[in-house]
Amino acid sequence: MEPVYLTKLISQSNGWLSTRQATIAENIANANTPGFKAKDVEPFVSVIDKTRLAMTATHGNHMGTNSDMPETSKVRKSDS
Repeated sequence: MEPVYLTKLISQSNGWLSTRQATIAENIANANTPGFKAKDVEPFVSVIDKTRLAMTATHGNHMGTNSDMPETSKVRKSDS
């Protein structure tokens, strides 16, 4: 698995936003053209889903990886 580079992810997001803006502008410009059908781009969420990013623990003491972690405690309302 390769490391996740946030700047690369942001760059991909910006590229997607630019493409979507151009697509919407084209839809608006051609709205009155006979036979024109509006287009849209694939949602960025599905683009991210295709990259198969996963949370990975790299050390045994990371949260959620140690089986002897205490159970979560319940918060009680104070009487005062």
